[in-house]
Amino acid sequence: MIKAMMRIVKKAIGRKRKPELSVGSKSGNRKTDAVVADIEASDALRRKCAERVGLGTGSSCASSGEAGALRFLGSQLPRSSVLFDVGANAGEYSCLLAEHFPEAAIYSFEPSPRTYAILKNRVAHLQRVQTFCCGLSSSDSEARLYSNAEGSGLASMHKRRLAHFGIAFDQSEPVTMTTVDGFSDEQSIGRIDFLKIDVEGHELEVLKGAEKRLAADRISAIQFEFGGCNIDSRTFFQDFYYLLSERYYLCRILQEGLYRIDQYRETDEVFVTTNYLALHKQRFPVVQNSRMIQYG
Repeated sequence: MIKAMMRIVKKAIGRKRKPELSVGSKSGNRKTDAVVADIEASDALRRKCAERVGLGTGSSCASSGEAGALRFLGSQLPRSSVLFDVGANAGEYSCLLAEHFPEAAIYSFEPSPRTYAILKNRVAHLQRVQTFCCGLSSSDSEARLYSNAEGSGLASMHKRRLAHFGIAFDQSEPVTMTTVDGFSDEQSIGRIDFLKIDVEGHELEVLKGAEKRLAADRISAIQFEFGGCNIDSRTFFQDFYYLLSERYYLCRILQEGLYRIDQYRETDEVFVTTNYLALHKQRFPVVQNSRMIQYG
């Protein structure tokens, strides 16, 4: 596939420019059609290349590489790990955590009372999973959760603008918010081995609420989602990079492994659903000299 894609690129950029013709001529129309064909081929190539490097593949655990990332974490973290599933929704990821970490203590957070009832019922048979009907943010507060439908996986602390997809974000409900630090202090949780955050654009606020534990090096690994939701929350990949890169290796989750991001580039600001894994430099030395870590 890569060779075919490269042929398209060479064809698109290698064609010699010809003198421009009048718009009304048949030759001019043929040239316009050829240019449009090149643009469409290049745009298709761009999308394929984005998928190849993990950009836009994060909406499903089956296609995102998240299961592989959990296998990697399972080989690196203690058997009795402490795991947070922030934005648990209906519990799919909490079940995945329980499968890969059968001896871990798993804390699952879902702020919507209606969706929380589904979550609680789904994980009821998993003794290691504790559920909490609250969201995590940068401070304790009462807030509103916006959505397009009851139980929606799109529910967000931000009233998203999705009319271009024919989606009306016209529902909301009151929710309770706390912080990673506050909850952990209350529950006497000394360390968090894995903090998974999928809160539709509110990820940066969750990390701000973990300020004490980040500064004290008490969070080993962090998974966060970045994509279209960040347009609505007005947050950028640069924000995550500067917050985390001093202490963590930042990796993009691919289907076959973890691709380490060596430095920030403006081209990282791609607003399609993508999953990243931040690995603490002291606890994951295996990442230091590798740009790619393949899953075991």
